[in-house]
Amino acid sequence: MTGLRRRNRTKAFLGVLSCLVATCGGAFSDDQNPDEVSKETTFVLGLLLEDGTVDFLKAYEEKANAGITPENNALTGFWKAWGPESIDEWARELYLKKLGLPDLPEKGAYFVHIDTVSLSLEEDDVEVPDDSYDEQLSAMNGPWRKG
Repeated sequence: MTGLRRRNRTKAFLGVLSCLVATCGGAFSDDQNPDEVSKETTFVLGLLLEDGTVDFLKAYEEKANAGITPENNALTGFWKAWGPESIDEWARELYLKKLGLPDLPEKGAYFVHIDTVSLSLEEDDVEVPDDSYDEQLSAMNGPWRKG
């Protein structure tokens, strides 16, 4: 190992060690921490469950959904085009209701994958060119570029 690499490793080790001492040093101290979280110093005014504990899921949901409406949410357009069939049945009703799509019908004029269409056709119905999948495969192989 070269001297430069050894010095870099030593610096890294000392840096990690100093961080550990700085963050954990107080844990070994006998002094009371004046910023201790307790019922006397910390309280929450809202988003509580029935037992008085904080509803962190609701808090996260409110923060993540701030300013999001069905009109500016890309998922609403996606599910309108794709259809709800891909959403697990146990979660479908609540999920679509939260997106603002409670009345999205189970069956409808939704996106149909090319494989589904090709399997439904008889050989004599349509002449399929040999390179029919080439364009699709090239589109899936990497980022699109301006042609």
